[in-house]
Amino acid sequence: MAACIIYGRPREPKAFFAFGERAHMTKHLEHLQKRGMVFLSNGLYHRQETGSGAMA
Repeated sequence: MAACIIYGRPREPKAFFAFGERAHMTKHLEHLQKRGMVFLSNGLYHRQETGSGAMA
């Protein structure tokens, strides 16, 4: 995973922090999916269009 969204920058040991990044992002995306904010299509997540023009 190239982006370090959770930890902010690459850290050592790489394998541990790469696992942590992926686990946190997966959990976050699953939460957004349960709330109906994103959907999974062909292996990619997409923002669910609400029609209101604003995100909650």
